[in-house]
Amino acid sequence: MGLDERVLFKNWRTSASAEENLVLMPEKCPVTSRHTSPYRRREKVFGPGRAVPLDRNAKVRVMAFARAWSAQHRRPGQHKGPITRAFLEVLGALLWKFHNNHTGICFPSYEAIAAKSGCARSTVAEALKVLEWAGVLTWQHRIIRIREQCRDLFGRRGWRWRVIRTSNAYAFIDTKPQLAGWDASKSGNQSGTKNQDVLSVVPTAPCDPDGPLERALARFGAVVAAGKHGIEQGDGSVCTTPSET
Repeated sequence: MGLDERVLFKNWRTSASAEENLVLMPEKCPVTSRHTSPYRRREKVFGPGRAVPLDRNAKVRVMAFARAWSAQHRRPGQHKGPITRAFLEVLGALLWKFHNNHTGICFPSYEAIAAKSGCARSTVAEALKVLEWAGVLTWQHRIIRIREQCRDLFGRRGWRWRVIRTSNAYAFIDTKPQLAGWDASKSGNQSGTKNQDVLSVVPTAPCDPDGPLERALARFGAVVAAGKHGIEQGDGSVCTTPSET
């Protein structure tokens, strides 16, 4: 059994062979062919890395898939399967604390993930391996170029560029990709109340400017405007309602 298998399933207490203990990912997972090799070369990128925007519904689907996958591959002696409670806490911290819904950027450090999920740094490392094995997420190594001072062969001071690794860029795999032209945040049900009669608009009669109501409203508006003007001037005059003619 390889190193990754021993790390992922070290809690297993079974006499089965390594071939029987090997957990295969679901056939519908789009990264099955890339994750079956535990020694594949990790991709390195400059910048924030590959970003996959997810709304809240997609994040809930990712969490539900992780729980279902763990329950499906649970072995005797395991409480919740390969994805333990601590591993789910790591996944929840990545989804709800660090992942940006709109841009899809997610590149926290191991220390930041451990602080948000309330576990050790080593637990974060093991959780990421199991989550990638299950087809929940994948990541890239983020690298940056720095300029540092050095000395050449003759002892003279100089500068050189060096590439170093920073944090990882995480991308989550949605089991139900978003369809083009559909808003995943909205419900699929039709809006409005069902079995409700929609009444047609009844046209109203045109207003008569010489009617009694219109004349009363006009006089009231004149009184309000005159009172407002008197208050702004501060003359203390009392406005009276004009008598009807």
